[in-house]
Amino acid sequence: MKQKQTQKGNVLFLILIAVALFAALSYAVTQSSRSGGDSGRETNILNSAQLAQYPNQIRTAVLRMIIDGRDITEFEFNAPADFGDLTDTTGRLAVFHPEGGGAVYQTAPSDMMAADGGNTGGLWYYNMDFEVPDIGVTPGDTTITGNELVAFLPGVTQAVCQRINVEAGVTTALSDTVPALTPTLIGGNSGDVDNNMDDEYADPTALHTLDNATDDLAGFPFGCFRDAGGPYVYYHVINER
Repeated sequence: MKQKQTQKGNVLFLILIAVALFAALSYAVTQSSRSGGDSGRETNILNSAQLAQYPNQIRTAVLRMIIDGRDITEFEFNAPADFGDLTDTTGRLAVFHPEGGGAVYQTAPSDMMAADGGNTGGLWYYNMDFEVPDIGVTPGDTTITGNELVAFLPGVTQAVCQRINVEAGVTTALSDTVPALTPTLIGGNSGDVDNNMDDEYADPTALHTLDNATDDLAGFPFGCFRDAGGPYVYYHVINER
């Protein structure tokens, strides 16, 4: 009789141990999942901060050239490999040239770029095709005398885009919808975000406003939008007009 009671006690003890182990395992898995989520969130924060740092470096180079008396409407953003195509062969008007702005030419890290965003190489584009509402004091026009100089990075991931907008104040939560702009602003022509201001750059032929009908981007010097249901595009005003 005592032996049977002992056996029952041992079985109950083993069951309790199994329950405790299962509870501990479940807790560990839950914590691991939460840790992974926090890690992803921290990565997005770092990515958004890194994206903002580079345009600020370009801004410093541009301001230095302006202070030196050079006309911003004549600046060229040729990559170092294309210095031979510069309009001014001295390089004084080239932002990335040692004789110009001396800025470091960089592309965005691949982990910030969406595989289907059309820009896996992380190329930045710079142009004066757009006026950003409530930025600067000069009205935009069909030339470039009143438009902002803006840096564009098309093809960023949705997660990075959402994080940028929260940090910029464009949206208040990561779950908020990214502002959409139409019509399509990608194509490499005048009025497109990927129309680079290099030696072949042509002034815009119409007034283009970087915003939408609900003024989601008005007054924000940097942020992110979705281009006509396609890629997500980060923009950063380099020089307000």
